[in-house]
Amino acid sequence: MNLMFLNNSSIRRKLIFASVFASASALLVGISVTTINDSRRRQADFEKQAKLEIELIADYCVPALLFKDPKGAHDILMKLENIPNVHLGILYDYDGARFAVYQDSLKRGPTHYAEYMQPGKFSVDGEFIVVESITHQEEHFGTIVLVLNTEELSQDFKTLLTLRILVFIAVVTLTALLTFGLQHSISRPILNLAQVVGDISNSHDYSLRVEKSSNDEVGVLSDSFNQMLFQIEVQQQQKDLARKKLRKLNQDLEEMVKHRTQKLENANQELQDFAYIVSHDLKAPLRGINQLAHWISEDYKDVLDEPGLEKIDLLTGRVQRLDALIQGILQYSRIGRLKMNKDEIELDALINEIIESLAVPEHLIISLEGEFPVYTAEKTMVTQLFQNLLSNAIKHHDKPEGKIQVICSDQGNVWRFEVADDGPGIEEKYFDRIFKIFQTLKARDEKENTGIGLTLVRKIVDTLHGKVWVESIPNEGTSFFVEFPKQVED
Repeated sequence: MNLMFLNNSSIRRKLIFASVFASASALLVGISVTTINDSRRRQADFEKQAKLEIELIADYCVPALLFKDPKGAHDILMKLENIPNVHLGILYDYDGARFAVYQDSLKRGPTHYAEYMQPGKFSVDGEFIVVESITHQEEHFGTIVLVLNTEELSQDFKTLLTLRILVFIAVVTLTALLTFGLQHSISRPILNLAQVVGDISNSHDYSLRVEKSSNDEVGVLSDSFNQMLFQIEVQQQQKDLARKKLRKLNQDLEEMVKHRTQKLENANQELQDFAYIVSHDLKAPLRGINQLAHWISEDYKDVLDEPGLEKIDLLTGRVQRLDALIQGILQYSRIGRLKMNKDEIELDALINEIIESLAVPEHLIISLEGEFPVYTAEKTMVTQLFQNLLSNAIKHHDKPEGKIQVICSDQGNVWRFEVADDGPGIEEKYFDRIFKIFQTLKARDEKENTGIGLTLVRKIVDTLHGKVWVESIPNEGTSFFVEFPKQVED
């Protein structure tokens, strides 16, 4: 620095300049370093806290996604209202569809953030966006997006920076005024202040204070600086309190998940017990009744009249219906509980095998259309699915001649299968009812039916992460559509 302008100045002025320049420089450097370090630390703490929050929320959302429980997921996301700065949380399922949303009504909605689907961190327009992939045992279940408001962080930094600038200006001004007559008494407190600033910058210990040596302006400066440190310390304590609240929230969520997991385990155990009772305690008596009815019809066919034989046939039919109903319930209870094997399935060959096993009436023609893929899935479930759809189409066909088509088409990320017939059709008001268990459109005495087949179809499709729906025109025919992702999850 060129100091030639001080050559002709008095020693007093040189001392004043040296004192003011040295004190101002030391304070400026200290405040600058402290401000920069504090800003970086605050930003790092903010991002680290956001990362911790989203990882914890993601872990707690795994059961809700696994068991397709939007309400449970929503209850978990609602806990975000207790976390400062979070004004939007979006949970997406495996297919990228919104599964649950928490939203501060005063902020922008979830559609504004639809482009943020890749895991990472983004700072946009005063907001910090964190995207986390939800995985469990290396299996992807969905994605969660948290949007945090950084206005408070920015405002705190601006306030702190303004306060430090004011302190700096006050220090420089007071130093310039007081060094005229109090060189010795001023220099020492300022150097002490600079030392404290340096210590805080190095240690980030905001409990340090400047020792007040007088009640003059330098003492006021010390008080102001200590007040600034006090405010910073209070903010630090508030952050610690927020962390404690977050830990308490995490404990509550853990208890909730533990409780719901226990309820689910109890329900699964009850289902297993029920399946055991059905398979062992009900089917054996049914087989006995069926055998007894057969013996009676054989041994006493010369004794029984025609109405009696009809009643025996009716009894046998009721037993067979109940046996089919029990078998359907057992199949329904097993889907999703047993470990699924991955089989390479040639779908066209499999469907042809199913058709050969169904004893198709001569007046019906079943054909396959399209290029059928080699699909990787659990073969038993895929067999049950197409067997039920084809059996349903055959059973309810009511015309002298007819055709049933099984059509496959490539829809990009999914395979679409259509089982279409030209039978009686279904009214639109029954589209939902036919997929419910034990629901039939005709009386069981009029058309033998357990009411479980299409329910099995829907459960199998859900287990394979697909979707199923029906389209129909009464008296013209019905088409059942099934879509499967090309890559089936474990």
